[in-house]
Amino acid sequence: MQTFSYMQRNISNKRDLNNFLIIFSLIIYEEVSTIHNYLPPLFGFVFIIFLNSIKSKNRFLIFTTTLYLLFFEADRDFLLFSSIIFFVISIYYIEPKLKGVIHCNRCLIPIFVFWSYIGYYLFINLINFIFNIPLNDFHALILYYALVETMLAFLLL
Repeated sequence: MQTFSYMQRNISNKRDLNNFLIIFSLIIYEEVSTIHNYLPPLFGFVFIIFLNSIKSKNRFLIFTTTLYLLFFEADRDFLLFSSIIFFVISIYYIEPKLKGVIHCNRCLIPIFVFWSYIGYYLFINLINFIFNIPLNDFHALILYYALVETMLAFLLL
């Protein structure tokens, strides 16, 4: 009599499931931060996640952060795909130049978090200027979000 031993398969990849839970909780947090203005939308941290996923070629994280950014744009009434275009431009043009000047990778994370808010504001106004849409005013809330997330990045390093 012959016995068969079956290998048990892991149905879900735990790393992808963990990444999905992180992005899902970010989307829930983004909805809550829309209601409560004192909570930053974690736009800078999503920029860092997107940067790392592009560098590691993790398609799952690229897809889920793109989904998050689409929710972010819809809630904040920004142009469709504007944050994704800004992220890609920043990753391929701004990030290499900053890495050439600053050689400390851990020091770059707070700089990228701060840049994501200020740079996105400038990028949105450039797009608005090109399409002849009224420019956005600079609110102290943008600076508050950038500073709070930069401080969080310093603390989490």
